Amino acid sequence: MAGHLITNQNQQHANTALGRKRQGGQPPSRHAAEILLQRYPALLTARYGFSLDGLDATGVLEAVAKRRACVIKGRGGKLDPEKAAMILLTDYRSGTLGRISLETPATRQAMLDDARSKAAQEADHNKATPSGNDAPDAVG
Repeated sequence: MAGHLITNQNQQHANTALGRKRQGGQPPSRHAAEILLQRYPALLTARYGFSLDGLDATGVLEAVAKRRACVIKGRGGKLDPEKAAMILLTDYRSGTLGRISLETPATRQAMLDDARSKAAQEADHNKATPSGNDAPDAVG
């Protein structure tokens, strides 16, 4: 089977990655929209029924808001981006959008390389920094 399927543990990490906290300085909904737009455009079109031509991640969220009539009551029909964001994230988490993997072989390798690099830096730092146990005891 082509692609990489997410295990239950990895799915929990992926869901956490698209939680309510910002990832890489951007809201998780925008991060999800970006990934879906890049890797799964057909799923977005099938679920929400709008054209993706010329849309970026923010445009996807606005289109979801328009399509799902996410408006702020009493604000003259102003779109409610938070409601649209929650719809997108809920559709992702529930599997309504379809089978989606946030992790690809390339992103997995990058993550492993980063972890190895950090571990090597920490090991080098620990070798260069005295632990304090090597110093002679003070005689009083």
